[in-house]
Amino acid sequence: LQAEFDGKNNNSEESHVNDKSLPPLVEINSRVEASFRSLDECLLTALNLSTAQNSSDNDGDKLVQDIVDRVAQVPSLVKTVLLIHKKVDRKRILSYKIVRRVMFSPFS
Repeated sequence: LQAEFDGKNNNSEESHVNDKSLPPLVEINSRVEASFRSLDECLLTALNLSTAQNSSDNDGDKLVQDIVDRVAQVPSLVKTVLLIHKKVDRKRILSYKIVRRVMFSPFS
């Protein structure tokens, strides 16, 4: 969203969001669902590694952060998830741990 200013305060002009900046409907399919499920399983495996009793170093914690940071760098991922048309689908995707962590990542 860009607004042009010419130094004058003109209330009659409004800036509008370009229709091309927001997709009309975002739908998810089984491949997308499976991808989020796989990412969540990877994150769970890394979390289990980080809490393992025999793990004296922070390899698991580093792996968790690496996964989150890499997924967070996908362009417009959070925006697209928030624009999922069906509320039930959007809630399901937002329930994944990977998505919740990505939303709080500085890379997203």
